[in-house]
Amino acid sequence: MLAKGVMWNLDGGLYYSYGSGGKQVNSIYDAKTNDLGQLMTTHTKLESGYYGSEGFLIGMKRADIGLHVATGLTFASHFRIGVRAHIGLKNVSKSTGLVNPSCHNISFAGTIGWQF
Repeated sequence: MLAKGVMWNLDGGLYYSYGSGGKQVNSIYDAKTNDLGQLMTTHTKLESGYYGSEGFLIGMKRADIGLHVATGLTFASHFRIGVRAHIGLKNVSKSTGLVNPSCHNISFAGTIGWQF
C-alpha cells in the first residue's frame, strides 16, 4: 500500500497470442538512368495480408509467446489505472527469401477500469 486507499500492483508472467487478421503495405522504389541520361524513378505499392500470408519479402506467423509485464495503481479498492507490455520471445517472421530476418513483437498498452 503506497498511501491510504492507494495500492500498487505489479504483474508478471507469460502470454500467448494468436493473430486473426491485418495487412501490411510495402513501398518499392526503383531508380535507373535511361538512354538519354535522365534519372527515371518508379514507385510500386504492394498490399498483402499480415498473418499467415507471404508478402513481398516477409509474412508473419500467427502464434506468439512471450513475457507479460504490468504495473498500476488501485484507488479506493475499485478504480484502476496502469500500463502493460508484451515482449515476444518467438521469431515470428516467415520469409520466402534466402535470409530469414528476426522479428519479435513488442506491444504497450495503457489500462483504465473499475474493479468489482
